[in-house]
Amino acid sequence: MSKVLPDYVLQCGDTVEPRGLASKEINGLAWKIEDFSSPFVTYREIDKAYAIAELAAYWTNDNSLWLGQYADMWNHLSDDGKTINSAYGYLLRAHHGFDQVSKVIECLIADPYSRRATMKINVPHNNPDLYHTKDEPCTMYMQFFIKGNKLDMQVAMRSNDMWYGLPYDLIYFWSIQDFIAKALNKEVGSYTHFAGSLHIYNKDSDNFTQPEDQVLSTLELNIPLIIERAKELKKANSKLKILEIYDTLEVVSE
Repeated sequence: MSKVLPDYVLQCGDTVEPRGLASKEINGLAWKIEDFSSPFVTYREIDKAYAIAELAAYWTNDNSLWLGQYADMWNHLSDDGKTINSAYGYLLRAHHGFDQVSKVIECLIADPYSRRATMKINVPHNNPDLYHTKDEPCTMYMQFFIKGNKLDMQVAMRSNDMWYGLPYDLIYFWSIQDFIAKALNKEVGSYTHFAGSLHIYNKDSDNFTQPEDQVLSTLELNIPLIIERAKELKKANSKLKILEIYDTLEVVSE
């Protein structure tokens, strides 16, 4: 994803202050990526260690504060100092007592034309005190459609921060799309994203001034390997260690 979208938000967005946090915001914005072969944005550099850690946490269904050692924001967002409300992997695959990812695969095997291949993240009983929590899940639901030999994915979000949220959300969403596509013997198809609020906080706006051709957007990750070996990666307790484990796993897998 290029710098065009954040530039549009900064230039045309409304000025708002939810929870006293000044930001520029576009409401009800959707876009479609026809070729979702790479989930990495090109308007900012990605923290490789954090990207690996987030995937490892989500694919082991972990809702603990283990991620807090890779991004301190989680320590501040936790309501109880122990868990993360928006631990997407946990919400999709453990919280409700069944694995929504597996159910989507079963659904599309039984009926390739189904409109019921959905997964829900933000549902009312997850967190009834939504007006007071520090961490209300931003993603609402995901939906999947088989189109020929490809699997298309749609995601709807109530709120999407373009600096810290979206770049890493896209990596995780792609990992799900690729995982389900492989299970169905399909290729990754298009990706459609809807944001009720797509925004950039004023405190982050200067980050978008760097010319796109100067951003080091050459990150490469073996995401299927991270999913497969997520438990081993979870043994790390620092960015340096998780990169060491990942590099070792990648060499062994070649």
